[in-house]
Amino acid sequence: MKVREREQPTKVDGTDGTVIYEGFYNGNATIPRYAIRKKTLDGTTWRIEWSGGSQEKSFEWSQRTSLQYSEIIGHENYQG
Repeated sequence: MKVREREQPTKVDGTDGTVIYEGFYNGNATIPRYAIRKKTLDGTTWRIEWSGGSQEKSFEWSQRTSLQYSEIIGHENYQG
C-alpha cells in the first residue's frame, strides 16, 4: 500500500529540527508498517527522501533512524 496524494503523516519525529521523520501508517494494527519520509534541512532547502526509495508502507517506525533513504525521481517536491 502506497502513500496517497495529500495523505497526512500519523507519526512525526522532529529530532533536532534539521531532520524530520514522518510516518504514514498502513492501518494494520496486527502488523503496523509505515512509509517513512525523511526531511533534511540543507541550508534553506528541505531535501525529501523516502525509506527504501519508495512510498510503500512496509517499514517499522522504530527502525526509522537506521533505514536507507533516497529521493523518488519525479516526486522531489511532494510534501504530502
